Amino acid sequence: MEAGPITQQDVAAAADQLGGPANTNAAKIREILGRGSLATIQRHLQALRDAQRAPELPEAVQTIPTPPEAVSEASRGIWAAAWAMAEQRHAESLAHAPCWVITGITFAYSGNGCQSLSPNTTLL
Repeated sequence: MEAGPITQQDVAAAADQLGGPANTNAAKIREILGRGSLATIQRHLQALRDAQRAPELPEAVQTIPTPPEAVSEASRGIWAAAWAMAEQRHAESLAHAPCWVITGITFAYSGNGCQSLSPNTTLL
């Protein structure tokens, strides 16, 4: 066996002898290697398990193709229309709101816009 720090390759080789990273533990790997701290072995073992759970995707799946310009342009147009509609509905909801209270001052909608009311004014 080699001397020196335990590497992930050392842990992988020992884990392969024991049926793979999912089928062993740090203590068994340490028995095979004859050296190393359980914490270091466990860290490498966990990295090997994580790599098994999340296999690398094929290159075709990793890259997202750029859409044609016509699709991008249509998407921008749809987004702009949706944004404009949202702004319009928001403005309408504010125009029909009966009143707001902001830091103790009450404002009421009167058809001509918001008016500031004195703190003792009652809204009907």
